[in-house]
Amino acid sequence: MMKVIKDFRFSAAHRLSKVPGGHPCARLHGHNYRIRIECDGPVKDDTDMVIDFHDVSVVVKPLVESLDHQFINDVVAYENTTAEWLCEWFFKKIPATLPISAIEVWETETCCARMEVNL
Repeated sequence: MMKVIKDFRFSAAHRLSKVPGGHPCARLHGHNYRIRIECDGPVKDDTDMVIDFHDVSVVVKPLVESLDHQFINDVVAYENTTAEWLCEWFFKKIPATLPISAIEVWETETCCARMEVNL
């Protein structure tokens, strides 16, 4: 089994609605996000690849572009756009044709959520 990893980046603003009163994340703020898509599978004899990086980009890049330089809460019509929630949002939007094993959403260089998918 081989793992293929493709990262994407975008900048956007959001606000969290389910944090305690006075929490700084309840206010409008922004992040330079990194999205990491991991795909697992056997290396195919005809391509010597698990999946072509380009094929991952064709699917994921439009989703990333829909969020770039936007107020995420408005784009996705949800008020509590945590990194955990965004992992699930990406997973639901990405077709099952990609052999995704994990999705990570990084809000900062030190903070991320990771969703592992059972293949």
